[in-house]
Amino acid sequence: MSLLLKVSDFHVFYGSIEAVRGLNFEINKGEIVSLIGTNGAGKSSTLRGLSGVVETKGSALLEGHEILTLPSHKRVEQGIVHCPEGRGLFPHMTVKENLEIGTFFRADKTGLQKDYELCFSLFPRVQERLTQLAGTLSGGEQQMVAICRAILSQPKILFLDEPSLGLAPLIVSQIFSVITTLNERGSTILLVEQNARQALKISHRAYVLETGEIIYQGTGQELLEKSEIQKSYLGI
Repeated sequence: MSLLLKVSDFHVFYGSIEAVRGLNFEINKGEIVSLIGTNGAGKSSTLRGLSGVVETKGSALLEGHEILTLPSHKRVEQGIVHCPEGRGLFPHMTVKENLEIGTFFRADKTGLQKDYELCFSLFPRVQERLTQLAGTLSGGEQQMVAICRAILSQPKILFLDEPSLGLAPLIVSQIFSVITTLNERGSTILLVEQNARQALKISHRAYVLETGEIIYQGTGQELLEKSEIQKSYLGI
């Protein structure tokens, strides 16, 4: 596997509060890598920092090129696409209009059409709801739209922040199945997820965060079998 993203001595700040302290991690092309940990561990802050919406210092090299010096919209152009916690849809716009926002930087009509077809095959309900206002959708449907919008942005690496949060178990299973399918089709995914067991099951590798620092790392299977992880994060 070739290295896609290398994060070094990475810090995230909210004013004077340091939420992430000196992270070092790598993601290879074609991997699912998870960040797990309790609330406030710095997982979502890491994604926000790498996306450029909060203050950071350190280094993050995407295919060898520094991204932390770029504004957030330029990071999207470079292939960093963030599907945020809470979905981040525009509630008073239609599903179709929300999806079109994800296509803003694209000019490849043939590739775009194929990505629309992929989205609708993964989530037929999104196609059924195209003319509906996004704010009137269920939580599960909103999450489907948010993931489709991210796919349409043609990510080199897709950041998924708490994709299962607040969803019914059946929808959660569907979301994790789609994440696996996207990865099998070549997508690289950085996943933040409270459902640690499910995240580790589908991850090639994972990092465990506590108070803004990495305390464990390994393959998904290694961490599933680690007694400290079972006790603290898997409820065993």
